[in-house]
Amino acid sequence: MRKILGSFILVFSTQCIAEPSTSATYLMEDSLSMFEWGLYRTEESFKEKKFKDLDIVVRNMFRAEYDWDLNRINLTVNVYPSYSSVMNTGAKNICRAVILDIKGDLGYGFDKELRHLISISRFFVHKGFSNKNEPQNLMEDLEHMTNVKVQVLASKTNESKFSLKAACTSGLSEKDIYFFDS
Repeated sequence: MRKILGSFILVFSTQCIAEPSTSATYLMEDSLSMFEWGLYRTEESFKEKKFKDLDIVVRNMFRAEYDWDLNRINLTVNVYPSYSSVMNTGAKNICRAVILDIKGDLGYGFDKELRHLISISRFFVHKGFSNKNEPQNLMEDLEHMTNVKVQVLASKTNESKFSLKAACTSGLSEKDIYFFDS
């Protein structure tokens, strides 16, 4: 009997019960906003983006972030074209083409009715229902506060140790593209 009781105590006394840490509890209780979800969905939609006529040697890196101080959504893409593409096409031309491609994917240049289907706002709305409190100008506001930045990086060997060849930026609803010295 003692052996059975000893075995019973030994088996059941080794189980520990733990509660979530303060950090885990904080994260469990903090809600995900539609804005955070929209940034995530935007970033995910561009992760596997293919650019027409661009020989990419390393997978593109895409980020969607919000700048609180400027009230700006920043979409940043790093592209890694082959060195021969950079030499043949030119880094600034690649930068311009990538910016225009991304802006086109987000409805730039389309009329308002079509933009409702493909604009950046599609990532920031509910699916399957519409929220009656959604601002009437949500699409336009998101378009005006979004900035696209492209960095073209390349190396002669098409392997790591890439260097910046060109960088450009443009507001999603703006015509002009601005280039940075590289």
